[in-house]
Amino acid sequence: MNANYAVVKNLGHGSMGSVDLVRDENKNLFALKTVLRKKGEPLSKYVLREMEVGKALKHSGVAAPLKSWEDENGAYFLMEYVKGLDLITMMENRDGGALPESVAREIFSQIMEALQHVHSKGIAHRDMKLDNLMIDATGKVKIIDFGLCKTGGAEECDGRLGSTEYCAPEIYKTKKTYNGYQADMWSCGVILFTLLFGCFPFNSNDCRLMKMGLEVAIDFPPSSISAEARNLIKKMLIVDPKKRYSMKKVFAHKWMQKK
Repeated sequence: MNANYAVVKNLGHGSMGSVDLVRDENKNLFALKTVLRKKGEPLSKYVLREMEVGKALKHSGVAAPLKSWEDENGAYFLMEYVKGLDLITMMENRDGGALPESVAREIFSQIMEALQHVHSKGIAHRDMKLDNLMIDATGKVKIIDFGLCKTGGAEECDGRLGSTEYCAPEIYKTKKTYNGYQADMWSCGVILFTLLFGCFPFNSNDCRLMKMGLEVAIDFPPSSISAEARNLIKKMLIVDPKKRYSMKKVFAHKWMQKK
């Protein structure tokens, strides 16, 4: 690790490494993600992609690496420190989980604006989920963790990546590529459902049917959530990716236009 940064405390561990809160020589705080590698092995393609995205993404709603470097032990990603909670923790801390519709709309709008910037740079995130969305004390939301992103040619992705609850059905089709942007839109539909209803939209049997290419009716829990919100969710969670709502259609939807 670069000697210019002192570790303040550990912020968490993942399958590929850890994230620490660090302080530089001027006492500025940052998040430092460390991805270790076995001795003599090259860095994985996913780590190399994450090192690329920091150069391309400059948006207030994206916590992409400010800079990155590597040594014989692994790769390091210095990122803006977002003092707050991830959305999954925020939801778990609430009674009943679900958010008021106006609050969910504000959060979701921020997510979509940031993701629009990501897509405009030719990057599909491929791991959009509540765990990878941070919210600070002012309500500002930021997308984090670009470890599974696809840079360049995101219209033709491969690999079964991401968390099962959020993965688009087409990801599981063998020997076929999928559009990473369309897959991100499915994941965002799951995120919107979860923000509004406090649970996931599909059970394991639903997922099995959708992997076969079958449409599954969304079972909305009893709630006062508006018909417009339910309609937007349905449009985003269409199994056929060609019929699924695009980013442009999401922004134009009546529910998104409300204040």
